[in-house]
Amino acid sequence: MNPADDAIHAAAPSDGLVLALAVCAAAPLVLVFLVPRRLAWSAFGVLIHPALAVVALRFVGGGDSPSRILFFMSGGAALGWSVLHMVLSRRSGASGVGRTHRECLIAVCRVAGLCWAIVSVLMLTGLSAYRVMAVLGGDPAPNGLIGLWGVVPWVTGGLILAGAAGVRATGDRRIVVGVFLLCVLCASWNALGTPGQAGVGGTGCSLSLLVGLSLVLCVFIGMHGWFRRRSMWMAVRTDPDALLGPIEEWPGFRKAAGAMSVLVVLIVCYELASAGATGDRGWAVLVFVCAGASGVATFSLLGERWSVNLAEVGMGLVTLSVSVLMLSALPSYPRDSASRFPMVFNGLMIGLGLMAGFWVWIGRVWAQQLDGDVAWTTAGRISRLSAGFAFFVALLALVSGSVMAIWPRLRPVGVFDDTLGRMSAAVAGHLWLLLVVLWSGRRTGRTGFDALAFLVGLSLVGFVAVRAGPLASRLHEGSATEARGVAMVEDGGR
Repeated sequence: MNPADDAIHAAAPSDGLVLALAVCAAAPLVLVFLVPRRLAWSAFGVLIHPALAVVALRFVGGGDSPSRILFFMSGGAALGWSVLHMVLSRRSGASGVGRTHRECLIAVCRVAGLCWAIVSVLMLTGLSAYRVMAVLGGDPAPNGLIGLWGVVPWVTGGLILAGAAGVRATGDRRIVVGVFLLCVLCASWNALGTPGQAGVGGTGCSLSLLVGLSLVLCVFIGMHGWFRRRSMWMAVRTDPDALLGPIEEWPGFRKAAGAMSVLVVLIVCYELASAGATGDRGWAVLVFVCAGASGVATFSLLGERWSVNLAEVGMGLVTLSVSVLMLSALPSYPRDSASRFPMVFNGLMIGLGLMAGFWVWIGRVWAQQLDGDVAWTTAGRISRLSAGFAFFVALLALVSGSVMAIWPRLRPVGVFDDTLGRMSAAVAGHLWLLLVVLWSGRRTGRTGFDALAFLVGLSLVGFVAVRAGPLASRLHEGSATEARGVAMVEDGGR
């Protein structure tokens, strides 16, 4: 327990203070007919919270940390006021004085729920920042705040339910983006793990974060698509011409979803760089599913409104997913990363080369959706991006092949990567990429692919030149050893 909690426990409220605050909180309800109704309900909304806090500290908290009680109270108050707002908003039929009281209480619920939601979000943000700094600083279980780790999912869940109740009560779709970001926060917090667990701050953390973000992204994009189709159906039932106008959406959701898609791309790249050399096929399949599902979900947003940025992010996620799947076909041995990274580069070169050819092919197929040079469908717009994106993917494949070629020359590596099987696989990967680049240049008519083919040839020559010396030495040593063995056998026979 931290010093602030000790001080609060030392100054525990007495029964008299609890009774006095309860009376003060209930007084506006008694005076509601004597003073202006808005003033009475406002006073009630202000005074009820200190009374609840004191009651929680005095009777509910016991030996629990006051910080935990404050967290639970903030999330619970936001949820309670939001649910009450939803219930009151859906009731009708009141008139006169009853209607005035209901409107005043609705206003109190809206303001109080919003204030407590803001307080909860600020506390969660501060605690999350402290948690990340503790992990980066090498202290995954800092003293004094370890008791708060289990509070965050509950408080975040309460805020998510409060947001859903707020959307139901007010119909304000802007709240959905806040709920989406709260789900992202909850997934990120769960990825950090309980303090002291293995994998905190490592590749296990990043993989858990990837799974959580992909799940949240796909679920919310699916809900967004369902809401949009439902809005279109409700509009066309009353007015068929309503389809010609703008369809109701969730304000700000596309930008938030695009930002999360970019974050998923970065995490997948980190997984490729850090955990690609482990040889775990289950890992590769899981990353493939997360990246592929996120890419398909991002593509689904393009059917509603075109965005070049979302299209490129979706194409990147699909490309990375297939490239990761190629890594699952790599052999399980050797286990050390220095010996496995050349195989990873080889697999990435083949996978990226495959996707470069795929984007060129799909661009040619979807070019039928063009009206001359004008793109009027989503497929037609993607076809105009496909050639440039394919060139970028082929360039990444060339970079992977070039790094694989100079890998033994890097000072910290210390491996030769000069076995006959490895050389055959690397030469086959270069020839495959060369074939894809030449075919793409012929299909698109872009001279950039011709220059890229020349660079692929240079990378192949460099790979053979770097590996030829060690391989020749090993073959020579093997021949000399075999000759000595034959000579010893002959001498023994004599």
